[in-house]
Amino acid sequence: MTTDPMFRNVSAQPENYLRRDDFSLPDSKRTYTHQFNTIYTQRVKQLKSRIFKMATAKWKDETINDIKVTYVSKILDVKNLTPCYIIGTVFADYKYKTNVLKEVSTNMYGVPESASSLKAKKDLQDEIKDIDVLRSSAYSDPASDKIMIEDESGRILLDGELLDSTVLVTGVMVGLLGMENN
Repeated sequence: MTTDPMFRNVSAQPENYLRRDDFSLPDSKRTYTHQFNTIYTQRVKQLKSRIFKMATAKWKDETINDIKVTYVSKILDVKNLTPCYIIGTVFADYKYKTNVLKEVSTNMYGVPESASSLKAKKDLQDEIKDIDVLRSSAYSDPASDKIMIEDESGRILLDGELLDSTVLVTGVMVGLLGMENN
């Protein structure tokens, strides 16, 4: 065993260094132009053109109730009881999906508790017991889950027997054939 002290090399501190919070960005230098929506938009654009080609080849001669199916480019342009095919991104709204905002609002991070938050916390604990059993197999509750398709114009709630046997997750680009019924 040695008694020599250990020395640590310390970097020289720049002359213009100020002891300020390096992680805060002054208001004048904040920019919100560098967001991920450009990546998402590019992905949608590329996948939509591929899906359109495949859907058109598959459904160009399709009829529903003796009415020829047409392509509708925007979800909000879908007409009631008119057979069509649309392309969009799946959005799955699951009842038991993890919700960080709900956890924060029920005092998981030290916010002072009020009477209503204490009740919410107890309700949440009771719900967690039930959820843990459900989560062992899935986040899904078929009675309350909602599957939608969305594009830049809006969303449509999907319904039908096919959804009972099909697994769809948020973010998947799909082409769908059918018609709005209400």
